Amino acid sequence: ADDNASGTALVMELARIFSSSDVQTGRSIRFALWNSEEDGLVGARAYVADPERCRTCGRDEHHLRCDVPITEAFERNLARVAAERGALELDSGVAPCAERCPLTLCIQGYAGHLAAGENAEALRHVMARTPLPASVCRVCDRPCEDGCVRRGLDEPVAINDLKRYLVDWAEHERPELLETPKELENGLSVAVVGAGVAGLSAAHELAVRGYAVTLLDAEAQPGGLLTHGIPEYRLPAAQSARDIERVLRLGVRFEGGKRLGRELSLDELVTRHRAVFLAIGAHRGKKLALPGAELDGAPEQVEALGYLRAIRLGTDAPRGSRVVVIGGGNAAIDASRTALRRGAASVTLACLEEASAMPALRDEIIAAEHEGVAMRTAVRPVRYETGALVVTGLSNGSETRLDCDLVVVAIGQEPDPAVLAATGLELDETGLVKADPTTGQTSRDGVFAGGDLVAGDRSVTAAIAWGLRAAWGIDRELRGPDHADRRAPPALPKKRPLVTASAAKSPRHLPKELPAESRLGSMAEVVQGLSAADARAEARRCLQCGLCGNCRACIEALGCPAIAMDATREHVVIDPVWCIGCGVCADVCANQALAPKGSPCH
Repeated sequence: ADDNASGTALVMELARIFSSSDVQTGRSIRFALWNSEEDGLVGARAYVADPERCRTCGRDEHHLRCDVPITEAFERNLARVAAERGALELDSGVAPCAERCPLTLCIQGYAGHLAAGENAEALRHVMARTPLPASVCRVCDRPCEDGCVRRGLDEPVAINDLKRYLVDWAEHERPELLETPKELENGLSVAVVGAGVAGLSAAHELAVRGYAVTLLDAEAQPGGLLTHGIPEYRLPAAQSARDIERVLRLGVRFEGGKRLGRELSLDELVTRHRAVFLAIGAHRGKKLALPGAELDGAPEQVEALGYLRAIRLGTDAPRGSRVVVIGGGNAAIDASRTALRRGAASVTLACLEEASAMPALRDEIIAAEHEGVAMRTAVRPVRYETGALVVTGLSNGSETRLDCDLVVVAIGQEPDPAVLAATGLELDETGLVKADPTTGQTSRDGVFAGGDLVAGDRSVTAAIAWGLRAAWGIDRELRGPDHADRRAPPALPKKRPLVTASAAKSPRHLPKELPAESRLGSMAEVVQGLSAADARAEARRCLQCGLCGNCRACIEALGCPAIAMDATREHVVIDPVWCIGCGVCADVCANQALAPKGSPCH
């Protein structure tokens, strides 16, 4: 319309008509007017794309942008979710779940592809930094779910169950997708001391980077906690064995029966190899000295990890008819549930924490109670008596006698002090090895450390992250950042305040489990995993809240003639002549990158 009164009146009338008209999408077309005095034009205001948000990956700041190809089905899922959830005000472009994940996995990426029925593409996100996939998807402590934006709405997305589904699917349908391609051998050798979670992860990553890796451990076989400490009802031996074999297939050489400070010298290792990574773990159980332990008839006492190790390896382990487990962590829960499976008539767990503050996984606590473990929380063990452990309540000081013939102590683990002394490395104020949290570098050149040997979270995923970051740190030192940074390590986790999304409520899909009456007669795996239908339905609950660089939904899903890629093929541009200002593109933009020209966002 010309810039005159009649033209303005015409456009105003069209805007009124279209703004009140229902269209097939069930929404109104939104019109705005250019100000004729400011712009010299009258017509529908065009939308514009913010290049800072358009097709931007939230993990770019950590150099972790994925290389998973764009697919139309994935884009359509992004558009669907964006239209359903509305705007989300986050402090970061990284989804809260990914920020809390020690591996910085692109959770929305694998959920989005799974929701679109693209299992292979989804698995690529999982395998990007998961060297022990079959194990971690069974024993992950799931910090990601604590940050899920659905937590305050209904229930967090079952993130780890989705990962478990993808790994199980690949084991049966596409096992080649669980292998990681190697770089060419670079002629440099690294020794990894400790074949537990952190050591296996570092060995895997170093081998992928082209290093010759020698993996050494005091045990005859590799695996550490995976094979010696976690009960089979949680982690079957066949699954941990698959992960270990995947590491060794990369050319990693394992040598068992080699203990640091006895068969191994750190000085010798530094001489023979270009770098050394120490991941000897914390396998020494903390002791609990109580009066009465030497009384005739006092219950037998055993440390939890030693108890679980003996059972897992099939060696002699004490049995009890009435068992008390002291502690509130995962090892205590594992010991309690294992004692029931070994025929104990009663098992009682006694811990200092209130029930809501127990550090063990909540699902594991619920499972233990479901199987018959009695919980005595907020109590302190004070002494042994003949056939009993006496505890006192922290709130009222009253004593309770817990009849038992076996006590399993699970109050934490620590590294062997003799091994720490053998390293000669600088220790921190807690008595652990002092190491750079981003690279694992210790006080000695060429020596790195991680896992339970250093301060930090003690979980399987945290140990994997230590191994990956240390491998990157070693690579940077030996070959420089240009080579090393081609495979960026996980970022250090962040815990921002919880944000709750505004979306329709949707119930969480739960994996199948063995019924309680079928569990106690064997060590069969309890959690069976999600079905294909439930996994896809659960993935559709993900609200895709982080910025995504793999989206052209406004182009592919809408087919709008006003929208195209710019000359660099990196970002979207909108033709102001063709754009009618309907706003549908803004509704389907997962990154909230589209808005009317001149709006506060632009």
